Amino acid sequence: MKRLRTYLLLGVAISLLTSSALMGRAGGPTARRPKVLIFVYDAGETLGLLPATPILEAEKIDVRWAPLTPWVRRVLQQEQRSYAEPPKDLDNMPHVKDREAEGDVGFWLGLVAEEKPDLVIVGLVSCAQERLARELKARGIRTVGFYDAFDPTTRDSIVWRVASQVDTVWVPTKTIGRNLNDLGLRKVKVMGQPSLETWYRLGATVKSASLYARLQVPPGNRILLFAGQYGEGYAEVLDAFLRAALAELNRREDLYLVLSYHPKTTGEREREAIRKHPHPRLRLMPQGTTTAELATVSSAVITWRSTVGIQAAFLGKPVIYFNLNLHDYTIDLIEQGIAAASTPETFGAALHQALTRQSDPAANRRRLAELGYVIDADRKIASEIIRLTKGG
Repeated sequence: MKRLRTYLLLGVAISLLTSSALMGRAGGPTARRPKVLIFVYDAGETLGLLPATPILEAEKIDVRWAPLTPWVRRVLQQEQRSYAEPPKDLDNMPHVKDREAEGDVGFWLGLVAEEKPDLVIVGLVSCAQERLARELKARGIRTVGFYDAFDPTTRDSIVWRVASQVDTVWVPTKTIGRNLNDLGLRKVKVMGQPSLETWYRLGATVKSASLYARLQVPPGNRILLFAGQYGEGYAEVLDAFLRAALAELNRREDLYLVLSYHPKTTGEREREAIRKHPHPRLRLMPQGTTTAELATVSSAVITWRSTVGIQAAFLGKPVIYFNLNLHDYTIDLIEQGIAAASTPETFGAALHQALTRQSDPAANRRRLAELGYVIDADRKIASEIIRLTKGG
């Protein structure tokens, strides 16, 4: 009996060891989870990919963010997303001061070696990302480029240079896909821009009364939102816009104007503009709020050339693109009558038309889909990442 008991115990032990090994090979507790590593330089590409993260995590795919700039690190902190801690001297690195500077990417190549990702995603907006993509290509690491913008590019742009180094480029619309094809890039997939869905869904969750109170806008009044940007020419446009907009505020006592600022900045340009053009119904975006939240309670959204215009249109809001000259900027939303174009001289008429137009998110969404904008892009991108990281 003693010998039989020994054999039985030995058999149970072998059985447990065997089943444990099988569980590991079949994706059990000891199986390695697929991993995606994302190198981001700008807020746009970061906010574009963030909505896919919860879907991937639910599918047990590890998402590792690698911020290449201080402002992207701030975005990830605000969104409460874990990330690979960048070098301590990040603020002073050449590529942070100038996106055209390659700088030293050795730290991030070391991160790739350490993390051993199944897939790397890079944005297409800096020379640092170009160099990373080139090095990863040489090492045979599968790399996808993510293009978050809706404006066509050219062969002499950073976008094209990064895109030419990756295995596949994900683009937001068919228009951008054709643009890259015309520039000689063949491995292009139309995947959409998930931030559009974020804005669309946000409309049902924001508490208007609370936001009105934070803005110190009395209930029953209407809010105009100007989405700030940065870069050459922006200060001149902002100054011209405020002159035109404050004239409209003086004509209508029910209008309030809120300036939001780009996530890359701290809003100093907008603060300076408010000091130069003070008005009792002019506000700066309160700290802790986002342009998307403000757009949900706005009667119209005005921008220079920002992606915010398309995001706000997805939300069903009237959109005005403000430029110094009527033909300085064009986009399919303007061509199709979904958004308006205005100058300092025509802003009053454009605003009147926007404020008398009925907001219809569902109708805007359908029209944008007809133009080639992808619906549920977060799920589409997540599905593609799942396929690529799980042996597709």
